[in-house]
Amino acid sequence: MIAARTILALQTIASREVKPQEMAVVTVGYILAGTKNNIIPDQAEMGLTVRTNKPEVRKQVLAAITRITNAEAEAAGAPRPPAIDRLEGTDLVYNDPALAQRMRGVLESALGKRRGCKSGANYRLRGFFLLRGAGIPGFYFSLGGADPEKYAQAKASGTLLPSNHSSLFAPDVDPALHTGIAAEVAVLRSLLK
Repeated sequence: MIAARTILALQTIASREVKPQEMAVVTVGYILAGTKNNIIPDQAEMGLTVRTNKPEVRKQVLAAITRITNAEAEAAGAPRPPAIDRLEGTDLVYNDPALAQRMRGVLESALGKRRGCKSGANYRLRGFFLLRGAGIPGFYFSLGGADPEKYAQAKASGTLLPSNHSSLFAPDVDPALHTGIAAEVAVLRSLLK
């Protein structure tokens, strides 16, 4: 029950505690508790993903997670406070504008304009380590991998195909893999010149 209440309360952080013009995501990606349907588990483990676009918002969100988790445990009379461990984290991805423009041309040449090299937001919230502070420009790009027929059906029906964070994500592996390799080789050849 404590885990269930905590999950519900954590979902209010982005909508109730972060200013509308800021960005935050708090996702409970997994919960592990119990081993038998008729035994109340004595512990639960949850795995969260936190994404923000500013360090101060991240600090605010992490503090809210700690506050809410401790409060739910205390409200339920838990015999001990919860352990909150930060296991992994990465910096925000920043696409260097000059490098992104240069690589756009490289990718269009390698893959063709019909494949669509779209410009996205300069900041991306992905698990990508970037040494921006060290003066190393970064470039992040996404690779689509949908079966063209399924993509056309989804577009016609106004639905979205499952993304790479979905358990239903199923890219059309062979063309996606070849396209990804071609894109990486083109980018690396350009960067190594």
